[in-house]
Amino acid sequence: MSSTTLQYNWLWCDDNQKVTEWFLSEPDIHEYALFYSSFINHANRTWSIFADKAPRVKKLQRLELFIIECLCKNPIPADMLIEAFKKYNKYIGGTRGNLKGKGLIKFGDDTPEMRAIKDGKKELHHQIATYHKKHGDTRFEDTENENTEDGEMKDVEAQPTEIVDENGERPITFELAIVGGKKNDEDQDMA
Repeated sequence: MSSTTLQYNWLWCDDNQKVTEWFLSEPDIHEYALFYSSFINHANRTWSIFADKAPRVKKLQRLELFIIECLCKNPIPADMLIEAFKKYNKYIGGTRGNLKGKGLIKFGDDTPEMRAIKDGKKELHHQIATYHKKHGDTRFEDTENENTEDGEMKDVEAQPTEIVDENGERPITFELAIVGGKKNDEDQDMA
């Protein structure tokens, strides 16, 4: 399969195609789902140490510091992400290396599912965006996280929603939960 027909997504990179072409040209690298999941897990652990501001931050190695620098870019320049991937691949020992199967994306001998990878990427992006927002940096918006916060939904009323199955038949109607709103007298007595 040629690189022109294959398109992978890589964090919040500015040129996924360029990174994909590099990835497919590497002879000593794990398959996409394993390598990418392992990198996200490692990046998440590194970010957690960095954001914690504990004395452990001083113990971060050059690779981890470079990964932090990449994660703070929005979007991440393709060349910078490729460099981080090269260093990470060398760090884990290429295809003979030890992948990081614990963290945001849990996997063992089986290849992680694409949905789990997407969710792990979203969670990592959300953590970084939250950190930047907390520290007053508005350049890094949480565009990866599609969920709205409860505070923004307090005035929303339940609306029926229709879902059609694969054949376009049998619409199903259900009520959405009301988030926020007024408390009943019973709720106030319990408080």
